[in-house]
Amino acid sequence: MNCRRVKDMILTDYSDREIKPDQRELIEKHLAQCKTCREFASMVIMSAIEPFRKAEPQKPLDSVWHSIKEKIEAETRQEARPYSIPNLKDKLKTFIYIPRPVFTVAIVMVLVIALSVVVKLQVNKQEVASIRSEEQIEYLVNLFGENAYVSNGEDGGYGTAIEEYFL
Repeated sequence: MNCRRVKDMILTDYSDREIKPDQRELIEKHLAQCKTCREFASMVIMSAIEPFRKAEPQKPLDSVWHSIKEKIEAETRQEARPYSIPNLKDKLKTFIYIPRPVFTVAIVMVLVIALSVVVKLQVNKQEVASIRSEEQIEYLVNLFGENAYVSNGEDGGYGTAIEEYFL
């Protein structure tokens, strides 16, 4: 084991004596060989562990204990009802991300602007299409003459200049 890992273990499980026996053996072998880690372990035990070993167990005030007990019971009741409104709200938050209001407003504004640009482009396309149609009609009228599109309906023809020429 390296010194950093041993020091981490000394600060946590080793000093609390909550470590697995095989890991404890590895740490003790390392401490037997490494003077720096051995000094670190003795310093931790002297400053963080020994003062509390001599202390007598303290019973918390009844009001503090009662408050803790109520909070535990409330959490237990809430866990027992998984579909209650507060739990449902928390579960929905995990599925639906709601950004801060400023970002929400900014996103909505961008979408509104984008939508208005798209609508404006569609209107412009329709105007261009109608102008083209009118220009084409004028071109054809000039090409075939004033009476090119007038149909008298008597002979069943279309009333075009070509029909008049051949008929």
